[in-house]
Formats: sequence, C-alpha cells, structure tokens
Amino acid sequence: MERVNAGYFEEARDIAWLGFVPVGKASSINAVAGLNPQQMATEIGISAMEPPSAIALVRRRCPGIVIAMGRPGEPDPRQPLRPGGAVLWHYDGTRETAALPPPDPDAAGVVTELAAQRSWGPPAVTLHAAARLREVPVKELLSLLVHPPQSPVRTRMSVWERTVQAWCCLGLLHRGETGLLADIVFGVEDWTTEAAVYALVASAWTDPAQRAGVAALVAERFEKAFTAQQTRPVLIATSLAQLACVTPDLSAATRDAARRMLAEDVLPSAQPQPRRTVWDKLRGR
Repeated sequence: MERVNAGYFEEARDIAWLGFVPVGKASSINAVAGLNPQQMATEIGISAMEPPSAIALVRRRCPGIVIAMGRPGEPDPRQPLRPGGAVLWHYDGTRETAALPPPDPDAAGVVTELAAQRSWGPPAVTLHAAARLREVPVKELLSLLVHPPQSPVRTRMSVWERTVQAWCCLGLLHRGETGLLADIVFGVEDWTTEAAVYALVASAWTDPAQRAGVAALVAERFEKAFTAQQTRPVLIATSLAQLACVTPDLSAATRDAARRMLAEDVLPSAQPQPRRTVWDKLRGR
C-alpha cells in the first residue's frame, strides 16, 4: 500500500470521495429523511425520475409508500448507455425492482463489518482495506449493490447505503472485475454508477498503468451526464464532477469543466441548445 501521511489525511478529509462519501441527491430522500416511525410517509410525489437506489431506500424506510413519479425525460435514465452489460435494476414503467436476489447473510455480514468499522480515507487506504472483500463472490457483491444491509449505526440517510456500494465496487476491483465495473458505470443512471466510477478512480490512484484508461472512461461518463442535463435533471452529475476532479491524468479541459460545474452550480436548461451544448460551454468552446 502507498504510504499516506497524516497531513494528507487532514487535507483530503473535506474533499468528496477522498475524505468522505457524499450524500445522495434525491428529493425523495429529503422528503422522508427527517421522519420518525410515527410520522411514516404513505405517499409522496416527485417531479422527475430519481436513481433507483434512492427510491428503493425510501421504500425500505417507508414500507407500502406510494410514490408518484414524473416522466423520465430524455435521454431515458432507465436505459443503459451501453446495452448488454450487467443488469442491476429492472423497470416496470417507472417502478424499479432489483434484478438480483438478496445476498447471502454471511457476505452481507463481511461488508457490514467493514463499512461500519472503517472510516473513509484516500483511495490507497480504502483499496487496501477492501482487500478482504476479494473472498466475497462476485454475485454477492452485485447483490449487495441493490440490497444493501441495514446500518448498525445511525447515519445520515443515504450515506450508509452509498458507502456500502462503494466498498462493494472496491471488492469487485479486487476480484479483477474492471469490465464489470465499466458495465455499471454505463448502466442505468444510479448511485451504483458513482460507486463504480469511484472504484476505478481508486485503481488509477494506486496503479499508474490504469490511469489513461480510467481518465478516458471518467471523461466519457462525465460528458454524457452533462449532455443529458440539457433536457432533464441528472442527480448524479455533481458527484460525477467531484469524481472527475480527483481522477489522475484527466484532461485539463475535462477537469476545468467539472470544476466550473461545481463552482457555478449548473442547472439543466429548460430547452436544449441547438448549436452549443452544455458540454461545449463547460469546456469553453
């Protein structure tokens, strides 16, 4: 493992994905996060589709809840960007369903113990800690992405689930499943997208031979997110920009575009721009 000094820990602790796993952006989460069991929500409405991991979490928090969801918009976030890869979610209209069965309890226990005991840290640290997950079968790691175990500790809603997803993707990396991680990156628009990107970025931090390929992948996924933002909300866009900012050897143009997005809080346009895309604007074209 690369040595990470205390000064670097201090410097990185306020940087998303280096010092902490950011909360998931979703109005559905905001609607139920502060409720106690006596205030259980029975029905909510949201104006646009949200990541399936977020909606599934709301359903676990509020069993039986009715969720009225707006139209998906275009490009359709339910459709993978690269068809034919790993499938984590199925849709019936706007209703999401995990495409995999629940994980084995022993596998869930290993991931729960790791996620509960380990504080987050720089990629060299998390990747080293995740080495124990190489003993967890791939199918179990995939199941845990869509069936995260219940948190044994009190955390802000979404942070535990997203942390578990990140650990599972690091486990897939230790299993040598970089192709499977790429499938998830270009799968349906979800929190698992971010977790898979993070794992590949971690590999680039610790293995210089991976940097060119990972930088190209991150740049492509980032560009697709901002292209989609011309016509609909993309709730994972901010996190993808944060990940782009910590990706080794990313092109200056892409890194500047990500920084500009984070600084300016770019919102989706009401209408697509026919001549000049958001991506062109972010790159200064």
